[in-house]
Amino acid sequence: MKKQFFISILILVITTTIICLGWTPATCLQPDSYFYEGAAQNLLKGNGYSVISRTTGELTPFTHYPPLTSCAAALIMFITGCSSYFAFRL
Repeated sequence: MKKQFFISILILVITTTIICLGWTPATCLQPDSYFYEGAAQNLLKGNGYSVISRTTGELTPFTHYPPLTSCAAALIMFITGCSSYFAFRL
């Protein structure tokens, strides 16, 4: 009985957290967000950890920032099928 109650409360808390994160507006998007989002989407497309260069318009390796944020967002988008906006909000 206690285990079922605990699991129910845990599911309710997780669901509420996801809904609140999805509905609250992003308070500050950094200029780096463009690069992180592009790298995550290129990972999903199979183009590797790269971004589109602003000067040449070609894919270039994304070497200026750490990879964990983009990789985590790509994993969330792959598993859930959600948009990049929602994946980065989590």
